[in-house]
This record gives sequence, structure tokens and C-alpha cells, in this order.
Amino acid sequence: MKTTWQKFTLWTRLITVGLAALYLLLFIWKNSATKIKINFIFGESNDITALILLFFTSVISIIGWWLLMTIFRTMRQMREIQRRTHLEKIEKEHKDMLEKAARLQSRESHQDGNSAEPANTR
Repeated sequence: MKTTWQKFTLWTRLITVGLAALYLLLFIWKNSATKIKINFIFGESNDITALILLFFTSVISIIGWWLLMTIFRTMRQMREIQRRTHLEKIEKEHKDMLEKAARLQSRESHQDGNSAEPANTR
């Protein structure tokens, strides 16, 4: 049973890859001679094949997407650094406050112990 299932998945993958490759070849064959006129804003209009245009468009899109994701990742890291810094500041202030409270309590206990002087025994 296991080998039958493995054969089925292998043939399914092979057929899928074969159909994708066939589609890619047909796409290239149909669009290899297709010329597209590009009008640049500050330049001349040029004729270029559809495949070259699609290639450069996809490369520019991938690079743009990568830059956008890098920007968002950097912004997320900066927010995380700010959050950690804020938490460290709060923890430091809390620690300082506890130390000061401990010092005040020890000072009060010393004062209470010293104020209990013996009464005048004259």
C-alpha cells in the first residue's frame, strides 16, 4: 500500500511539473516575437519584446518587495528596541525605589532605637 501511494504522488508531481514546463514553453514561444512599445516619461519610446519586459518587471518587483519587507522588519526591530529600553528604565526606577524604601526603613528603625533613651533619673 505504501509503495502504491508513493507511486501515485510521484506521478502526480511529474505530471504537474511537466504541465508547468509545457505551459512555460508555450508562453515563451507565443511571446518571443511580440513587440511592445514603451513610452518613458523623460525619454524616447522604445520597442521591446514582451519577455524582456516581463523579466525586468518581475526582477524590479522582487527587489521592491524585498526592500519593503526589509523596511518593515527594521521598523519592527526599532520598536522592539524602544520597548526593551523603556522596560529596562522602568525596572531600574523600580529597583531604585525599593532600595530607597529599604534605606528609609533602616534609618527609621535606627532612630526609633536611639530615641528610647533612659528617662532622667536624678
